[in-house]
Amino acid sequence: METNDTQEESICVETENLPTNCPKVDDPEIFPPTEVWTELKLGVCNIPAHRLHLVEAIVVDGCPTVIKSATIDFLQATVTKYMLGKLCDQANTGISNPQTFSTIAEANKMLRDFATQDRCVGISDPAFKDIVRVATASHLHEPEDDTKIWRAKNCHLLAATDSAICVECKSLLPALVMSRYRATKTGKSAANKVIHAYKTKEELQYALNQATRKIKVLERWKKRALAQLKTLKAEVCNIRLKLAEAAKTTTLQHLMKNMKTPMDPKAKLTLQTILARAQVQSKHGMRYEAEWLLECLLLRIKSVAAYEHIRRLKLLPLPSCM
Repeated sequence: METNDTQEESICVETENLPTNCPKVDDPEIFPPTEVWTELKLGVCNIPAHRLHLVEAIVVDGCPTVIKSATIDFLQATVTKYMLGKLCDQANTGISNPQTFSTIAEANKMLRDFATQDRCVGISDPAFKDIVRVATASHLHEPEDDTKIWRAKNCHLLAATDSAICVECKSLLPALVMSRYRATKTGKSAANKVIHAYKTKEELQYALNQATRKIKVLERWKKRALAQLKTLKAEVCNIRLKLAEAAKTTTLQHLMKNMKTPMDPKAKLTLQTILARAQVQSKHGMRYEAEWLLECLLLRIKSVAAYEHIRRLKLLPLPSCM
């Protein structure tokens, strides 16, 4: 490609720093890839003279919005692509960004490919509209069709060649399905949950006050429940003692009823003490009748050896120490 040295001095700001075979900004072979693309003229923004900035803009509610943009750097011979002001991630397609070119025709082909590549539309399945939050995703609410558009947090913004969404958003589908399954299983829905990120300061303060009142009410209920529990435990203990006493009395009455001859009061005392001793797990927890202790004391006074012999062989429930 032939160039004119005099034109180079008027077009490029720093011509001494540019290669002699480097294409210039006003090269007629550099053009927007489609009709909706336009060139940002020099002076609109602080773009160096060796760079060309092309944008694809649409009007939304009377305000121009840049969808796609590309910067051609003639000094570095690179094309850098942006989507919604974010550097496009095309690592999954094997294309680097910025992309290096060697000829103007190659740069134009890169721009045409970028212009024809579809934008990642995200996941807008109505089945996922009740999901509140997914850790690896973000969503935009669309009031027109009452649904949500879910995108992966590291969305490539450009759709894959064989799909309407990018690889990251496609890998987000299992997480959305699992979140929907969990919400259905636990019976929870978006109406029962609160997203504090979208609340105003007044709403958050009101929610905090409501939560504080609820905590105070629960603490009062807890205090009352603990007092009732203490009372019920005491009642259960008394009932157990009464049941044990009733069981002992019932057993003794049953034995006496089936006897053919009346039982002597001393024998009745001995049988009652044996039954009471059988119901005690530890010997230290045994409570003897006063009359039985008196008989044990008289036996020990009469014969210490006989007393220890009967106690050691456990013939009678005698106290270990008098």
